[in-house]
Amino acid sequence: MYKHTQLSEGDIRRIVSLVLEQDEDDSMGYDSFDYIDAFLRSFKSWLSLTKKVKDVDFPMSYLLQKYSREFVLANNLVSQDDIDEDYSVDRWEMERFGKEIIKKKILRYPSLREQGRFLDKFGKAIQRFITSQNYPTYVNVKLEENRPYQIETNYEIDLVPYLISDDKQKFYKHNLNTNFVDFIKNYLGMEITSPQYGGVEVEHPNIILKGKDEFIKNVINKEIKKKIREISNNTIQRMNLEFEGGPRVNLKLVFKYGPTWERRRQIVDEANQILKDMGFNPEKFKVSRT
Repeated sequence: MYKHTQLSEGDIRRIVSLVLEQDEDDSMGYDSFDYIDAFLRSFKSWLSLTKKVKDVDFPMSYLLQKYSREFVLANNLVSQDDIDEDYSVDRWEMERFGKEIIKKKILRYPSLREQGRFLDKFGKAIQRFITSQNYPTYVNVKLEENRPYQIETNYEIDLVPYLISDDKQKFYKHNLNTNFVDFIKNYLGMEITSPQYGGVEVEHPNIILKGKDEFIKNVINKEIKKKIREISNNTIQRMNLEFEGGPRVNLKLVFKYGPTWERRRQIVDEANQILKDMGFNPEKFKVSRT
């Protein structure tokens, strides 16, 4: 007898992330300096153990010229068919080979990663923090941890309630996570840095406009554009819709040749009045002209 279990999208994403985490190579999170360091450490250790050579006694350029070909072959970092007899590792290849050295576990750095998952450990405190921000009811904050201690912040904004609200709340991507980052550093006591270095990484926030496609299709295209064309007396060539930072919606009118500047301004003013009559906040949704 089979048992069926229904998984949500979040469940599936979490399972996939766990599989990726288990399959993830040990180089994840290191940078080019670490890879170069890994190469040099391994190379020096190999020299000492196999050649009885102390690296402090010779210039590194000499050691690379004399021994690096044998080193990369001995550690299967490159195929013998791919290099010449006079081959030696240069500075640009150190990073590539260092990455392979870490992947092959020829050298392993002590792990500074926190164990477990950030949201599991601090979930309740984070939820209290989000509640303390007093976001409007049209905002839903969702945090995702697709890899341990790498946090993605999503600010889901219910578009129509936002556009008709009379508050002055603005949601600019560059400062949305400012308070969250301060909370992590000052209250949770963690560094904002790579998880590989024992910290937590907070990715750039995403603004998700919920109901955007339906709003464009059913409100803007079917109602607003129709009403504006009725007042324009066939003087509008096209209308360009733009979603700007904040977010703000701007419907730009492109006029045909002919209407005077005063008439164009009048049409724009009348179009903005249409939006106000429909209940939209002029600070968030406006009509302008190119």
